[in-house]
Amino acid sequence: MANSFLMAERDRWPLWLAVALGAGAAGYFALPAEPPVVLGWAALALGLGAAAVTIKWHWRLGLVAALLLGFGLAKLREEAVATPVLDQPKVAHLTARIASLEPREHGVRVVLDQVRSGALPQPPRRIRVALRAGGDFRPGQWLSLTARLDT
Repeated sequence: MANSFLMAERDRWPLWLAVALGAGAAGYFALPAEPPVVLGWAALALGLGAAAVTIKWHWRLGLVAALLLGFGLAKLREEAVATPVLDQPKVAHLTARIASLEPREHGVRVVLDQVRSGALPQPPRRIRVALRAGGDFRPGQWLSLTARLDT
């Protein structure tokens, strides 16, 4: 029964590759615990290998290749955009460049990038800081301040 359904859908199999790729990524995000990065690389390598075999000899591995590629790409993308997270609030001196300003009712919120701090071994790429007093700030200026960083 299932085999006859698959054979009937044969001309639409390429359309199912995107679904399989998304299902692989969804499978990664559905895991109860974060897998090690080596598992992402392994899934990506196996997916590329299965894709090569699919192209050359065995067309039925295409969906498996797409599932593995979706899983591997999701894990590697997560690693690429990961940023440090504080365990608890911390007061730190920051030196950073103002990326953007957001006026607020009481003061201004600044988005800082190129953050440097001796108190943070791996500072995030961007930090949002609410300043109670407004000032003559402009994007591109450097700012040096002491801030309370929340989790």
